[in-house]
Amino acid sequence: MQQSEFFGELELPSDILQIDGFNFSLSFNKKEVITAWKYKCAAGPSLELEKIGQLIMGATLLEAFEKVSSLGGYAQLVYWQLGRLLGYWQQTAFPNDLVCRCFNVTRSQIVTRIKDHHEIDLLELRKSTRVCAGCTSCKAQVQQLVQQYCDENAVVTAGKTAPKGMNPLDLLLRVDQTFNKWKQQHLSTIELSLKGIKDYTLYASWNDQDNAQVLDFFNQLRVEAKIKLAVERVA
Repeated sequence: MQQSEFFGELELPSDILQIDGFNFSLSFNKKEVITAWKYKCAAGPSLELEKIGQLIMGATLLEAFEKVSSLGGYAQLVYWQLGRLLGYWQQTAFPNDLVCRCFNVTRSQIVTRIKDHHEIDLLELRKSTRVCAGCTSCKAQVQQLVQQYCDENAVVTAGKTAPKGMNPLDLLLRVDQTFNKWKQQHLSTIELSLKGIKDYTLYASWNDQDNAQVLDFFNQLRVEAKIKLAVERVA
């Protein structure tokens, strides 16, 4: 463990965060100005953490929070600690678990919806968790979680992954046939236009008033046919 103590002497009130081999101790005065910051960690990220310490020392908790909010890497640990002190986070999940800052949606919440409820469509995830409903900066990370789940449930052929082991054209035909049967069973008149497929994302268009029925169809398709596809609406 490497320890840095050149950011002043710790004094009350102080806050301690221990996560993934990191120990952070932060002190601030009655005006919420950071008076000391101390860390323990492996030798690797020490230089980056020292720069973070220099950035936040002497700033108020809110000022420090705003300074590290746009930084990546280990600054996210400090970002989470400061946000918790300011009362922004209500959950107690570890900081790396936080995906959506706008609505405090965690990685574990998203994974649960994907695995247990087969929600691999961004519209469904947004409806159930509000992820991507704010600034949408978390969209890429959410898509990565969905992709990882789809990869785990795909059939590998000829060095490429294909849902259910089918090529794109066969899969589109399968979805189209299943949709026509579903319309007959539900006496539905909704129209769904399949535009194409790439990787594990199916692109389609439909009318606004048909949103609920279309999502219901794809939910049934995933459960009954065990086809793990994300669906993205296009014009």
